[in-house]
Amino acid sequence: MRIFPTVREALLEIRRDVYKSPEVPSSRVQSVVTEHGRTHEAVYYSYGVKAVGIPYTPAELVEVVAPILPFWEQNRQAMINWLGRELDVRIGGFLGMDGLMGISTEQSAESYHPELAKYFEGNEASYYYMDRLYGGAPAMIKALSQEGSRRAYWPIFREEDAIRAHRLTRIPCTLGYNWLIRPSTFLGSGWIMDAGIQQRSCDFDKFMISDLWFTYRLTTALAENFPVDHSFYDADVELDMVYHHAISLHAFIDSEIF
Repeated sequence: MRIFPTVREALLEIRRDVYKSPEVPSSRVQSVVTEHGRTHEAVYYSYGVKAVGIPYTPAELVEVVAPILPFWEQNRQAMINWLGRELDVRIGGFLGMDGLMGISTEQSAESYHPELAKYFEGNEASYYYMDRLYGGAPAMIKALSQEGSRRAYWPIFREEDAIRAHRLTRIPCTLGYNWLIRPSTFLGSGWIMDAGIQQRSCDFDKFMISDLWFTYRLTTALAENFPVDHSFYDADVELDMVYHHAISLHAFIDSEIF
């Protein structure tokens, strides 16, 4: 697994890996059939980025990513707007805030994104991450409160998604998120939290970095709500690494930049 100190370095190196990967046919994008579609595809691809190297705000993230990825450059303000709104509803759902379940389409974030807005099914998206994340933070904090726990995993992909995978509808690209708290091996004392996102499919050009970023920001929400006087963890828990594993990390040929 490759480990990067910053998002920028990760993007530059992973871009090279993806665009040197084999070309494969791609018959569908989201819920739309793509005849003769092709992608470069890196399979079972894993990497990690140090949390301190991930920008905190949407504007800071776009400032780093846009000079490297044309889609982000062409849609700078739209991406800032989408990242901010999507973050609010994801974290709100994750923390179990009342009033988010069943919000209207206009209150969701899908219509803010220049790509996702194309894939509404009727007047709605086929699913929302805020719904899939709802109430996850309290459960994950309880699991993490057990010393050395390996049970802090929150699934996004569900059995019904597998059953309807062959249908012309959207299903989540993300399988789930996980977290670990372990003793720090470098600072000599204290504890670190690592986060991971696992995905069945990830579009390098449009979504890889936002998927990583949402994992980072969900984790900061967890860390901010973790009890400071815990019996196991006798010092502050610091976020250290964000890991990303994609079964298919791909870039569509018509968006190739080399």
